[in-house]
Amino acid sequence: MIETLVELQNDHRNLVRLVTLLDKQATAEQAPDAAGLTLIADAVYYLTHFPDVFHHPREDALAGWLNRQGVLADALVRTLATQHADLETQGRDLLRDLESLVREETETWPGLAPRLGAYAKALRLNMATEEAQLLPIAFAEALNARQAIPAALALACEADPLVQQTDERFAQLRAVIMTEARCDCAARPAVTYQPNSGEPAS
Repeated sequence: MIETLVELQNDHRNLVRLVTLLDKQATAEQAPDAAGLTLIADAVYYLTHFPDVFHHPREDALAGWLNRQGVLADALVRTLATQHADLETQGRDLLRDLESLVREETETWPGLAPRLGAYAKALRLNMATEEAQLLPIAFAEALNARQAIPAALALACEADPLVQQTDERFAQLRAVIMTEARCDCAARPAVTYQPNSGEPAS
């Protein structure tokens, strides 16, 4: 289970880079050109086809399991589920309108840019909530788990197309992210955890 938790943390490192990209585009003084719009559309397409489909459901399963162990509050489980559902809706609607803008149909950049910024902000808030309130408890509980982990966490996750380069659509997006990151995106973050309340620190 520790490996799965590290995978979730690694996902966040790539997602932070995507959020930074969306933030920059949303607040730029000039509207992006056709290539820039395509890049943004690819980023949102990725967010709606990998995190929404694989990453967030694993976190929801993790939160539910921790709740059943009695170490995660009901309110936080509901908060995360609501954040994930809202992100899915925002992302789907944003992708539709981005693709309309790329095709030069009815959407305009001034109308879309604030929504892109709001989507990036919502993604950042969700990750901050998980890093502060979900993952530290999960790491601590994983070390002392006495019951089976959730099936949704045990199942293999589809290869991340940004990391494994399984989809050529994301070639430009990968290159931009690597440039922004100025580091090896495969590098694992330091694993940190805190003991459950009432347990001695290790």
